Amino acid sequence: MPTNELRSALRAHTADSHDRLDRTVGRFDAIAPYRTYLQRTHVFRSGMEAKLSTFSTWPSTDLASLLVQDLADLNSPVLPSVTIAGSNLCEGRRLGMAYVLEGSGLGARILLRRAAKLGLTANYGARHLAKQTNDPARWRSFLTLLDTVPENQFDGVLAGAELSFQFALSIYAES
Repeated sequence: MPTNELRSALRAHTADSHDRLDRTVGRFDAIAPYRTYLQRTHVFRSGMEAKLSTFSTWPSTDLASLLVQDLADLNSPVLPSVTIAGSNLCEGRRLGMAYVLEGSGLGARILLRRAAKLGLTANYGARHLAKQTNDPARWRSFLTLLDTVPENQFDGVLAGAELSFQFALSIYAES
């Protein structure tokens, strides 16, 4: 069995949700839409990070606290937290959720460039993006971990990834 079979399955399984999320997130060209992006990203990240806080297989990067600082820089309120569904998540589902969080670091590179055009930096308003993009090897390490997942956990990983994308869409698509 090819080692990247799960990766291919994840891309295929989440392609539609991923495309919809990409069209929804990060379309900011001024501070006001960036504030909205920050608020929703904080809701998403805090919900996901709370759910994965006890997942020792792949510890998530704490971006929620940096998002609070970014929001404070821009005098923007923190929105109430939302919890992602599921109480007793299996290892596979948690890996799928981590896949979405880690993969968002790839898109964060583009978002960081957009934020820089607004005068935002790693020390003001874009801390979370700077942190998310500061370790390019992290994504490759995560992919290596995915290659070790036994086939009997694939369905759980796919379900966790899709659950995460749907959670994100429910937050970012709010009008």
